Amino acid sequence: EDKNGPSYTLDLHVNIVLTTNSQHPVKIPKDDCRWVAVRCSDAHMQDMAYHGTAREYFGEIEKPRTEAQQRVLRGLYQGFMSRPLDHIHSFSLQRPKTDFYRECTMVHTPLMVKFLSFLTRDTGFAAPGTSGGSANHQEQRSWGSSELFQRCREWAERSGFKFGYTSTSFGLELSSFANNPDTGIVKKRLSSGCEYHVDPRELEAFLRGEGVFDVHA
Repeated sequence: EDKNGPSYTLDLHVNIVLTTNSQHPVKIPKDDCRWVAVRCSDAHMQDMAYHGTAREYFGEIEKPRTEAQQRVLRGLYQGFMSRPLDHIHSFSLQRPKTDFYRECTMVHTPLMVKFLSFLTRDTGFAAPGTSGGSANHQEQRSWGSSELFQRCREWAERSGFKFGYTSTSFGLELSSFANNPDTGIVKKRLSSGCEYHVDPRELEAFLRGEGVFDVHA
């Protein structure tokens, strides 16, 4: 849809190639199977000699191409068309999932998911009475809701993320994870407040299974 202009309806079988210099150009939902994202090399950025040579071989859009340039382009086209694709029956399953594709799906990951990914391997967040580097770090442990809230705030500020939670909104979102038995998070109500039991192994397995585990959190 053009800004302040008409919208365009595209059939599902249309392939579109988009290029941009933006670091995070598009939000790709993790369950959207239509995308392939590739980060191009900047090895020849500002290399006028290289690009000048490319123009000599390929020609320029605004100028008529010579016979030699047309042969070069035809050769490239035939080379791409000759690649065997008989083994590909489903693009959504066979499409390449590059590191950049994963970045595009993770950059818009909710802050809570990033924080939970961080908790699964944070050696400084070990269970009470244990060493952060010990094997007990991967054992189930319990934390009060206010302590987790403060921990999330500190982590977000240190990591450069915008922290927009209140204690109430944080508790509601964390509770939504605890309501799923597969997350490894169990919420208990005590006289002193809510307490969360966290199993790092189960939590990481759940996040990875959902395709949202953030290895960089």
